[in-house]
Amino acid sequence: MFKWRVVTALLLLPLVAGLLFKADLTTFAAVLGLVCLLGAWEWARLAGLKSSWERALYVFSAALLMFAIWQSESDFSVWPTLFREDIGNPDTSHMPLLVMGLGVAFWLSSSVAMIAGAMPNRFLRHNKLLRLVSGWLVLLPLWVAGTGLRAENYDAEPMLGATWLLFVLVQVWAADTGAYFCGKTWGKTRLAPSISPGKTWEGAFGGLLAAILVAWLMKSLLSLDDLSWLETLLVSIAISIVSVVGDLTESVFKRLEGLKDSGRLLPGHGGVLDRIDSLTAAIPTFAVIYFVVLS
Repeated sequence: MFKWRVVTALLLLPLVAGLLFKADLTTFAAVLGLVCLLGAWEWARLAGLKSSWERALYVFSAALLMFAIWQSESDFSVWPTLFREDIGNPDTSHMPLLVMGLGVAFWLSSSVAMIAGAMPNRFLRHNKLLRLVSGWLVLLPLWVAGTGLRAENYDAEPMLGATWLLFVLVQVWAADTGAYFCGKTWGKTRLAPSISPGKTWEGAFGGLLAAILVAWLMKSLLSLDDLSWLETLLVSIAISIVSVVGDLTESVFKRLEGLKDSGRLLPGHGGVLDRIDSLTAAIPTFAVIYFVVLS
C-alpha cells in the first residue's frame, strides 16, 4: 500500500507543479473546479446518497453553485481585491468572500467540536441534509480560496499566487509526512480513537514540527518577505492544526457510512477526498489569514 502511495504521489507532483506554474488563471480555476466536483461525487456517498443519479444530481448542484459564484464576479483576477478591499463596497460582489468565510466558519466549528470531543456523530447520521450542505461548505470554499490565492496580483506578478499556494501545499504535505513517520516510530497516545484510531499525538506533534521547519525553509528560499518570522510560525501552526481537523472531519463522515476510503480513483491513496481533505481546510484558512488578517 505504501509503495502505491509513493508511486501515485510521484506521478501527481509534476501535474500539480504544472497546474500551479504553467497553467493560466482560467485554466487553473477550471481544473481546481473539476477536482472539487470529483470530490462532490465522493462526498455524495459520504452523505448517504446511494444511487448514481442521486450522486450526479449532487455534483450538478455543486456545479450550479460554482457557476453562481463565478457569475457574481467573472474576472478571477479581481477576486483578491474583493477579499481585501471591497468588503464594505455595495457595488461589488461579496459572494466569493462570503463562501470563503462560511468555509472557515465550518472549519472553526469543526475544530471546536474536535477539541471538545463533541462531534455530533449521531445527529449527522440521521440528518442527510446537513451532511449534504457540509459537502458544499468543504468543497466550494476550497475552489474560491484556491482560485483567489492563485489570482493574487496576477497581472503584475503572475507567479506570486502560485508561490503562496505552493507555500501552503508543501506545509500540508510536510505535516502529513511528518505525522506518518513520527506516528509509526513513536506513536502511543491516540489523538482521536473514536474517529481515526491510527492517528497519535506524537504523530501530530511530529507533523507540526515538520510543517514549521518547511515553512521557515520556504520563507528563505522563496523570499516571502510579506511574512515576518513570527507570522510564518503562527501561520504554519494554524495550517497544521486545521489540516488535521480537515482529515479527521472527513474520517467522521466516512465512519458514518462505514467506509475506509472516499473512493478508489488514486491507487494507494483512496479517493480524491482522501488526498485533499487536509487542503480543504488549510487553503481557505490561509486565504482568510492572508487577505483579511495580514493585508
